[in-house]
Amino acid sequence: MKKTIATLLVGSLLAAGALFAADAKVEAKAAGCCTKAGKDGKACTHECCVAAAKEGKNCAKCGGAGMLAKKEEKKK
Repeated sequence: MKKTIATLLVGSLLAAGALFAADAKVEAKAAGCCTKAGKDGKACTHECCVAAAKEGKNCAKCGGAGMLAKKEEKKK
């Protein structure tokens, strides 16, 4: 009985670890409205996009996913 419980416990911990690891591999994808605004040289003005950008994320409500891409500074 103890062996069965221990096996189930270890199995559930491994499954939970795999689920959390899958969340970390979410590819960054900008929402369509943000991409369109970026092409015009502007920032998206949707409230949900502005709130997500403050958190460093792409707006999931508008179809984005993952973290914002970091901008590289040009060296002179």
